[in-house]
Amino acid sequence: MEYILFYRLQHYSAHLNLLYYNNLSLGTIMDLITVNKHKEYKMNKRIFLVDDDPFWTEILKQILTDLGYSNIHTFSNGTECINNLHLNPSLIFLDYQMDDMNGIEVLKKIKSYYPGIGVIFCTGYEDLSIAVDAMEHGSFDYLLKGNATIKEVSNLVEKVNNNLTTIV
Repeated sequence: MEYILFYRLQHYSAHLNLLYYNNLSLGTIMDLITVNKHKEYKMNKRIFLVDDDPFWTEILKQILTDLGYSNIHTFSNGTECINNLHLNPSLIFLDYQMDDMNGIEVLKKIKSYYPGIGVIFCTGYEDLSIAVDAMEHGSFDYLLKGNATIKEVSNLVEKVNNNLTTIV
């Protein structure tokens, strides 16, 4: 039984044979495969940051980079984001207040393009009506810029990831 399972696991990594003969347990090998697949997922996940504030965009980009994401695209307005939806992002952090159009307008266009894109609405305003409006138009969650920490962003991204995998 273990031999058959080991044989199947060889497809995941050229190094499995070496790991197996160095007396690593099958559980350890599975953990390594899971970690590797999770890293690949993060590296391949395309994330859009849409905000006209370069300082906030850079902070959020650094947080996501620290979490292991590398395929991050930044846009300074909603029009740029909409014009690049063909790149098929799986997650968009979207600002509320921008020069060309507000985040609710952009959110409506994103959701009409593809409802399955995860959107986290970001704003500096502590206005509950904005959060409610964003959620009613398809935003997955709401992030107050002043409360953004690596833990908060990580939790939100994980919730979106879990939600999207149950939909697909």
